[in-house]
Amino acid sequence: MLLGTPGFVPSRLVEAREARGLTQLALADQANLSRSTVSAYELGDATPSPAVLDRIATCLGVPVRLFLRPQTAPGPGATFLRAPRSVSPALSARAESWAKWAGDALFDLSDAVTLPPVDFPDFNIEDPASLTGDRIEELAVAARRYWKLGDGPISNVVWLLENKGAVVARCELGEPRLDGLSHWRGSRPTVLLASDRNSGARSRFDAAHELGHLLLHRHVAPARLRSSSEWRMLEDQAHRFAGSFLFPRSAFLDEVILVDLDSLQPLKLRWKASIKMMIKRAATLGIISPERERQLMINYNRRGYKTNEPHERDVAVELPRLLMRATEMVVDAHGPSAVQDRLPYAPHDVERLTRLPPAFFEGKTGLVLSLRIPETVAQVVAPGPPQGDLLGEVVPFAPRRPSR
Repeated sequence: MLLGTPGFVPSRLVEAREARGLTQLALADQANLSRSTVSAYELGDATPSPAVLDRIATCLGVPVRLFLRPQTAPGPGATFLRAPRSVSPALSARAESWAKWAGDALFDLSDAVTLPPVDFPDFNIEDPASLTGDRIEELAVAARRYWKLGDGPISNVVWLLENKGAVVARCELGEPRLDGLSHWRGSRPTVLLASDRNSGARSRFDAAHELGHLLLHRHVAPARLRSSSEWRMLEDQAHRFAGSFLFPRSAFLDEVILVDLDSLQPLKLRWKASIKMMIKRAATLGIISPERERQLMINYNRRGYKTNEPHERDVAVELPRLLMRATEMVVDAHGPSAVQDRLPYAPHDVERLTRLPPAFFEGKTGLVLSLRIPETVAQVVAPGPPQGDLLGEVVPFAPRRPSR
């Protein structure tokens, strides 16, 4: 009689398979199994033997210990995926698995480092269908007021989210139309941004868009996302929020004197917002007519701006660093084995999630002769001088002392 593997967690097989973008049939072919067998493993109706589990782990490029790690972090709530409905379910599931891994990684490191506390306003919106455009504008301003951001350009949206307690990861997702996703996991939000399009202005808008979901749609039931009309409504609301949060109405009316492709270029440098976004914002606020918007977008495409806007290289991509710094601090204090003990992923997956350099863990020994745990709070500080009263420049960490 063949025995299964004690402690096997079926949901771990699902997330590992989906993280690789594989269907059950594709995994079955690679592991020399039937699709029904893979399905039985994932449903918990059967358990793979140690030899089969080792074969599956090899096919997926993950350690066997991943399949034995219990799910201890809070599960994701409603997941808002910014992608057309035509994106394949396998690619959507892949993105969701990577977002889950990012949230799990920070949760599993939280016993070794002190994370920024979550400090997001809760607008307590029970039914987003009741939100008007003007109300969304007001809530975007309210979020700025809550975080004392003023009405000027925000220096770094990604660092702002991390500084306020969000888990942010940036990964290549293999689909240019997939911009990112977000969800709440218990009291801590997670944001995954796609790196497939290396545009600083666009990625910044994506981060603000996901913030819109986190604040406006925190209490939305996952079932509502199955409706195409509901999903479209929520996406439009997050778009409206992102535009208002990045470039508030009052500032837009003060600074945008002329809406044309040339006049908006200096504002792109100041506000780190794309020309296309500002055209849409001008139309949303009623500054230009729908016909004028249409003409501008025709000229926008004729100039080739759809694939290469002016000043793209002058607006830097905002990169997360919370996961990277947390991992580095654990390695510095306790050695790489402490990371391997906490994170049940392959080293290259940890490097991808945290943005650590390739082969970061290669050649590092788990033997630590002297534990260096700083007494002072370590900080991640953005380069350059601070800008006014803007936040988002500092992500504080303090190594957590072991309990006695």
